[in-house]
Amino acid sequence: RVELAALYELSRALSDANDFDTTLILVTRHTVETVRVTFSRVALLEGDEFVIRTAYPIRVMDHDLKVGERYKRDSSQFCHRVLKQNMPVVISADSADLSDGERKTLFLGIAATVCLIPLHIGERGLGLLMLGETRSQEREPFSPDKLRFARSFGEQAASALYRVELFVQLKESYLETVLALANAVDAKDTYTADHARRLAEMAVVIGREMGLTEHDLETLRYGAILHDIGKIGVPDAVLQKPSRLDRDEWAQMCQHPSIGARILAPVPHLVNAAQIVRHHHERYDGKGYPDGLVGEAIPFGARIVTVVDSYSAITDKRIYKEGRSHAEAILELKKSAGTQFDPRVVEVFLNIFNAQEQIP
Repeated sequence: RVELAALYELSRALSDANDFDTTLILVTRHTVETVRVTFSRVALLEGDEFVIRTAYPIRVMDHDLKVGERYKRDSSQFCHRVLKQNMPVVISADSADLSDGERKTLFLGIAATVCLIPLHIGERGLGLLMLGETRSQEREPFSPDKLRFARSFGEQAASALYRVELFVQLKESYLETVLALANAVDAKDTYTADHARRLAEMAVVIGREMGLTEHDLETLRYGAILHDIGKIGVPDAVLQKPSRLDRDEWAQMCQHPSIGARILAPVPHLVNAAQIVRHHHERYDGKGYPDGLVGEAIPFGARIVTVVDSYSAITDKRIYKEGRSHAEAILELKKSAGTQFDPRVVEVFLNIFNAQEQIP
């Protein structure tokens, strides 16, 4: 019953983990606390090396557990055999099966016994869960029950790592989609070449300075890259007109934030970015479009994109105008802080990008 409860608790915690580091930290901590060993480490196979990706605790008896160290697979033959056989192995520090280098790598000068648990998905070996015990096998043995318990943790860990791997691949495919859409806009509106990438770089720097989480920074990056995606739905004659737009043409151009949001909204991973796209032409004083939102009602990411997009609109050369200088753009931002722009965002922009050389 205790074993099942512990496995359930770990499974529930892992279900919310979407990156390798969080997953590995959960596994090593839960293993130490429930299997009751001195320390736990995970070595993942990366190319021809075993890499110590995490450990719990970080230090034992003033000994560093060597997180981040890499060991050539050729110099870790015992670990390689365990991974290939896909069976847990318990080994003592005085075993003749180990080279001096492997003994130092596995026991770190503190463990008396180590249990190596292979992490496998199907036929593919991911790495090893390494459990170290400072007490002797006689005083604190890896009994059959304890070994079975530890192996269950290894199976949980392998499944979680595989799920994270799939999640990362999915995120990468989303990013490829995002970049493809941004390139489609560039193809229609030639002045935007590289425009979206530069905006995203500036926006993320500002967002990080203003304390956004990594998740929110990712949303901001997507929103900035795709802020003009709705221009796909604007006629080329309007986008590429060499003179100023008339009233009807301007009305068509003003539809692009709404069009962009509708394009992105059905994609679950881009729902929040879609709100940045929809509202990046709102004004802080409520005189923007499409919804006339005021101040804090405008999504924070959209307020950031508005500032960096406006800077770019001032300095970039367009079909119908020459670009203006960095100094002129800075004056415009200062002048419109509190009316067109969130003054806090402008302040951070000016603090970071006060010289033209600092602009990506």
